[in-house]
Amino acid sequence: MFFGFFSSTIKTINTSLELKSVNEGLNRGFSSDKIAAGQVVNVRFNGEKDELVTVSLTGADLQMTIQSDDQVSLDRKAIDNATGYWQGRLKKDGVYYIKIRTTGTNETTYKLDVQLEA
Repeated sequence: MFFGFFSSTIKTINTSLELKSVNEGLNRGFSSDKIAAGQVVNVRFNGEKDELVTVSLTGADLQMTIQSDDQVSLDRKAIDNATGYWQGRLKKDGVYYIKIRTTGTNETTYKLDVQLEA
């Protein structure tokens, strides 16, 4: 007899954000796409210690978590942030991730804007 176990699998989409120089000491990058219920979009970007990062996420029923490459969130407001806005200073040079997920049951569109200021 066969017993099947059903589990909900979360599909992760990995992408990188290219930050381009806008002005002296200011870099910016954009990303937009569709995201389905149960998906996580993992957006990677590079930053340097003490840079001021501003993250803006627009779309319906979205949450974002901003963390370093060792999966430590940048602060409490950077965990499951549903406001669509986060700003803070980076604690070290390296790779950072913004994890975007939906809180709804329908596919939605997101737009991510990341700005790094030296």
